[in-house]
Amino acid sequence: MIFLVLALVIGNSGLIGKPQIKPSATIPTPPNVVQSNKMLDPQVLEAVLVYILSDTSKSAYIDHDKTLLIDPIPDMYSMTQEQVYEPFTSSFREFKKELNKLNKSERKKSHEAVKHMINRLGAKDGFEIFTPKDKRITFAQKANPSEGKSEEEKTKEIVDQMLHRPILANPPGYSLDRQFAVVHLIVPWSIHSADATYFLANRNGKWVILARGYIYSA
Repeated sequence: MIFLVLALVIGNSGLIGKPQIKPSATIPTPPNVVQSNKMLDPQVLEAVLVYILSDTSKSAYIDHDKTLLIDPIPDMYSMTQEQVYEPFTSSFREFKKELNKLNKSERKKSHEAVKHMINRLGAKDGFEIFTPKDKRITFAQKANPSEGKSEEEKTKEIVDQMLHRPILANPPGYSLDRQFAVVHLIVPWSIHSADATYFLANRNGKWVILARGYIYSA
């Protein structure tokens, strides 16, 4: 009789016949909130442009006293991984050692960033015009129509445009955690130009250049 009563009590209490369900584990919030390309592009591009303006080495070939122009239209021509890394692998010894500044983790993130940039080019995912915080940086304006101008004025305008060409920029690429970036530019100098690749890391909310390389062309 006692056993029967105990069985009924235990059964009614749900201790028998019903599985014990443990509360589901809480999914932790990722340490780095993924930010959109459009939010990061202005930060990364301006960080590189400010670096160019402050670079006093001869490798930059930039007149630091003048405004730095950037083309408002992104350079969307397709690139390969080899082309992105070419400024570091060319015959210029000065830049071959730059990649050695990256540790193993940063090298892995650099590959992620380069792959992302190439994907953005393929998807025609360019950057948007933004307002730089540094007043020395401006987006180039469209050239005025040539109608009604004399041949001398047209020639002067062509020469002026050649000597004051804007920097062309690809849309930046980012690592999976959005804490590492790559920027590729075509930087004009005189009547020539240089392909430039920069690798950056986010350090406490500030984008810092870790490695940069140039390859010059006539």
